[in-house]
Amino acid sequence: YDVTRATVHDALRLGERIKLEAGVYAEYHGLYGLAAAPRAAVVAQLPASLTAKVLYGRGFRSPSIYERYYDDGDAVTGNDDLRAETADVTELALEKSLGGRSDVFLSAFHGEYRDLMILETVDVDPSAGEELRGRFANGGTARSSGATVAFQTRRDAWVLWMDATGFRHDEETVRASQGAPEWVAHAVALVHLGDRVAIGARASGVGTRPARVAGERLDPYVLADLSVRVALGGGLYARASGNNLLAADSAQPASDEYSPDVIPGTGPRAFFEIRWEK
Repeated sequence: YDVTRATVHDALRLGERIKLEAGVYAEYHGLYGLAAAPRAAVVAQLPASLTAKVLYGRGFRSPSIYERYYDDGDAVTGNDDLRAETADVTELALEKSLGGRSDVFLSAFHGEYRDLMILETVDVDPSAGEELRGRFANGGTARSSGATVAFQTRRDAWVLWMDATGFRHDEETVRASQGAPEWVAHAVALVHLGDRVAIGARASGVGTRPARVAGERLDPYVLADLSVRVALGGGLYARASGNNLLAADSAQPASDEYSPDVIPGTGPRAFFEIRWEK
């Protein structure tokens, strides 16, 4: 199959304080036809170092070859009518500069998700008796709203970023919001110790989320990561890092084609590399 893609984007200023931006991404797929994803934004520079943005965007995801065509003759069958799933998201964002070295961000958003691909059970040959198989089909819909607050501060030798987002998922099908958390939060710090050493640390929290079993929820968790980068000279760098240092249980719900209810997350991991950069 062939895929042809095109993008158009333009911006228009209305005076010194308001800017309009709009664009569209279009894709013609030899199997799925034409799909388009428009986007638009209004950015206003307000008094008191305040910036306001109104944003809209559409996204889509075409079916994979597995989702549309895979047929093992036993448990799974394809679906030639499977279409792309779409998402329409609007957002209102405010950004406030605090003295040049710090910024605070606040945003509220709402998303509409349609034609989500879900795994259903169908009788592929009713005339021969019951022959049930799994098949992906469009039919999942969901709505999600939320708000984000974030803070960033910069100094000569370090940068700190913190954010937190809360979600409200108004699901119309159980599978539409499976695994979607109630909240997520991050804290990231980058520190330079002279010209040769840089240390990065990150903590990520994820709230409870619907499990595959109806009515059950997975526990929240916090991931802690640390990385140290050292300049050895002559373009040579060494980096040591560790992921999930707290050994958090970051299990996620498994989709219906898998027998276990959850997919376990990875435990603590360590990495070391030497890199030469010219």
